[in-house]
Amino acid sequence: MNKGFGLGVLAVSLALTSGIAVAEKTHGNRYVGASIGFMDVESGGASKDAKINQFVGRVGGYMNDYIALEGRAGVGVTGETIDGVDVDLRYLVGAYVRAGIPLKHELFPYVLLGFTRADFETKVNGVSSNSAETDASLGLGFDANLGGLSLSLEYASFVDKDGADLSGMSVGIKTTF
Repeated sequence: MNKGFGLGVLAVSLALTSGIAVAEKTHGNRYVGASIGFMDVESGGASKDAKINQFVGRVGGYMNDYIALEGRAGVGVTGETIDGVDVDLRYLVGAYVRAGIPLKHELFPYVLLGFTRADFETKVNGVSSNSAETDASLGLGFDANLGGLSLSLEYASFVDKDGADLSGMSVGIKTTF
């Protein structure tokens, strides 16, 4: 988790040193988007992290040029078997605040703060069990505007509880309306 977070901090720091510029106003714009996440699920008893992929849809709106409110819902696409235990993400839902600064070259580095509920499924010898965790979430990312679309790159720690930790990188696309 620390490597990805460190890379995210470095990327946002470099973007901030490039200088603030007047960008197209975003106040009042709403957006929809989707992303693919490459997540690690840490479990207290496992010998290593499970690697899973997730698909997440998101919808949000800008309160002003610096702050957006966003809702997300996603499902696990792939899971992994660790120490004979199948680990999958059934779903996640969350509400977030994205706070950032519009920079020249249409970049928007941001900090993500909010809450996520994630439901995990584990199977051992064909017997499955579910566990859901809700936790405060923290992330770093940036949007790169390309005309009517934005590409995004983000690192986030969605859940960090005793039962399971869910964190990782995601790439996505969104459009405003």
